Amino acid sequence: MYEAFVSGRLASEATLDLLHGRASDLAPYADRFAATFAPLESVSWRAKIAFDRFPGLAYRLAGTNLSWRLFEAVVRGDRKASDTHGLRGAPLRVLQALGI
Repeated sequence: MYEAFVSGRLASEATLDLLHGRASDLAPYADRFAATFAPLESVSWRAKIAFDRFPGLAYRLAGTNLSWRLFEAVVRGDRKASDTHGLRGAPLRVLQALGI
């Protein structure tokens, strides 16, 4: 649902730009959509590969308190999933490394 809400906001912004003459078409929507979701898609895909290759380790790692706190922060909008700096992002960095 998150992607649908963000996509709707981006589409409405692009449509308003078109209607107010600030844009000649809706192409900026596609650019904004890609810029917004490409990092998240990359993180998700690599995590999926990690779960496929190393399910036991990946599930244990995903169940740690650090992982859940990062997940909560991403869902609340406090952090981005592609922002894995510091100790709080360590579980996601490990999942990404396993997914290469």
